[in-house]
Amino acid sequence: MVLKYCPKCGKELGPNDSYCNYCGADLRERMNNEPIGPPKTIVTTPQQPTSSTMPETVSEAEKELATKVIYADFLPRLAALLIDGIIIFVITLILNAFLNAPFFVYNLIGLVIALLYLWLLEAFNNGQTLGKMALKLRTVNEKTLEVATAGNYLVNNLLKCHLILLIIDFIIGILSNSGDPQNRIRIMQNASSTVVIKIKG
Repeated sequence: MVLKYCPKCGKELGPNDSYCNYCGADLRERMNNEPIGPPKTIVTTPQQPTSSTMPETVSEAEKELATKVIYADFLPRLAALLIDGIIIFVITLILNAFLNAPFFVYNLIGLVIALLYLWLLEAFNNGQTLGKMALKLRTVNEKTLEVATAGNYLVNNLLKCHLILLIIDFIIGILSNSGDPQNRIRIMQNASSTVVIKIKG
């Protein structure tokens, strides 16, 4: 009995084919054992590719949220950072008045206060410092748009505690994120997988 269809891929065969021209299956041993009709195989439809901006694990609710989210622009974020900077400066001045420390110690205290202020408030206040609360902004996980982990917030704020480091962070971020739809403007946002969004209402 001559095979009319390849038992492996189901393609139609020539009358004297010893190998399938499509998949290369060896047909010699099965010529007399297989039925003439095409094999009954279950054909599965390939899954449609998802949007490049959405990971496959994101739920429908998260996809819907992402389409409605408003990523914060530069000016509101700058205003929030200025508010936070003033608060950090005042706290540092008050603390130094009690300690009466030398200048380099004063600078070190300022760095520590800035990092703790920015990190702890974002980590334990739903991604908001006082400046972000005033401007209705929130730092969130870039994929889920939910509150990020404390580790993500620590990485996000590592270079924000010193003006020179912040400028470097900003310059590299602007160069790397040109045209970014999520409006990331600092490289540490990329490193921490966070974005800043506008809170509605």
